[in-house]
Amino acid sequence: MTSSVRAAVLLLSIFSRSVGGQQPSTTTPIRPTLRSVDVFGTKVLNGDDVATEFESDIGSIAAAFGTWPPSLELAGPATERIETALKSRGSFAYVHLGVTYSPAPDNGLYFMVDVVEKKDAARRVPFRKQPTEVLADPDGLIAKWDEYQDKVFQLMFSGTSLQVTGCPVLHCLAPFSLPELAPYLSVFNDGARTHEKELYEIVSRDRDPEHRAEALFLLAHTNNAKKLLPVLGGAIHDPYEGVRNNAMRIMMEMAASAPNRDYPVKDLITALEFPSSEDRNKSAYVLSILVKSPRYRAAIDKQAVQSLLKLLRLRQANNHDPAYDTLKTLSGKTFGDRDYEAWESWASARSH
Repeated sequence: MTSSVRAAVLLLSIFSRSVGGQQPSTTTPIRPTLRSVDVFGTKVLNGDDVATEFESDIGSIAAAFGTWPPSLELAGPATERIETALKSRGSFAYVHLGVTYSPAPDNGLYFMVDVVEKKDAARRVPFRKQPTEVLADPDGLIAKWDEYQDKVFQLMFSGTSLQVTGCPVLHCLAPFSLPELAPYLSVFNDGARTHEKELYEIVSRDRDPEHRAEALFLLAHTNNAKKLLPVLGGAIHDPYEGVRNNAMRIMMEMAASAPNRDYPVKDLITALEFPSSEDRNKSAYVLSILVKSPRYRAAIDKQAVQSLLKLLRLRQANNHDPAYDTLKTLSGKTFGDRDYEAWESWASARSH
């Protein structure tokens, strides 16, 4: 994966948090533009129909992103109205309207209606039970990560480039070469190594989902890939999408530099149809790298094509683009990225 693609993935994924989640404090105007409305997981609903029927509510949500954090007064009720209406349209186990913001120069909002039909729930929601323990923040390390991440958001909205080159650990959310972020590198490196055991316990046992997610990012600062990778594989099945997101983000960075490690390719392929678009884009990006490795190509070719064809039809770039790249690598074909008929014909011909 090129550095520019990695930067785009970073920008798209950081801003995929739920509107109601913990957000940094800034009122920088961003003036986003609605780019697309997609539906994934059912043929009962159609993105264009949703965009037309709920034009007013979608407009309210888009307006809520005029500053960061988004206005809950605008976004919350509109989101609830859309989800409530759509839940009545079919036999659905899950309906969620997500919004991904892609910063400048795109300044785009991408809406995704994620649906799980009841008949697909066992296959598409294979998550472990929610942990129940309350564990301590070791030496305030997670609080320090929150402080750092808040600064990352503020830098992004100030127009600062966050493209990472030469990450000194297994995963970097933003470049530690920036003076505002530089002091955190040694804090996280030293803290993660000192409290490695506690951080692993948080990942597996802490009931606070944000703590589990942040502990994974901190464990990337141990630089112990052999120990961390199996835990990342297990975290793909965490009940909280933020944990799953972070686990696959770290694997994405690891795969870019070392694609022949022991990656959980079967779990990554399964995640191509997980409920959240953020699950799907991370797994798709990891697989778009691993497909170039002889070690993983055959498994991806055998097990992932039908899921990749579903992602190909989406307009949200961070789901569509890695699917297209992987299909091109597998097939050796150069069909257009919206030539669905050609791709379906290729997939059908190879299955006979």
